[in-house]
Amino acid sequence: MIPKGSSRALYYTWDTVAKISTLAAAVPISEILNEETETLNLSIGKANISGNSISYLQRGSYNQAKTNHDAIRAWILSNGKEIVTPSVEEYLVSFRDTKDTSALETRIIYNFR
Repeated sequence: MIPKGSSRALYYTWDTVAKISTLAAAVPISEILNEETETLNLSIGKANISGNSISYLQRGSYNQAKTNHDAIRAWILSNGKEIVTPSVEEYLVSFRDTKDTSALETRIIYNFR
């Protein structure tokens, strides 16, 4: 099989105190469907919302990941919604592609109901 897109990590649990996570790694093997989205302004920048999911394109170092995840989760919860696991990180430009941390791109995706 040939991957049809960027690799992903699916986070089922994320314990920030013990610093452990339950996750799965994945690559798409079929075409990716693109949905219509609306732009939403968060404290971290513009995010996209579509149906029951929200995504944010993180550019640069992974050092900002916690802040970005926290902002997305805060928006979901403050809007009376429930987070549905797993959350997803899609590595569009990763260390496999570049050694320049400023060039990294990770799409963070959360589903909710």
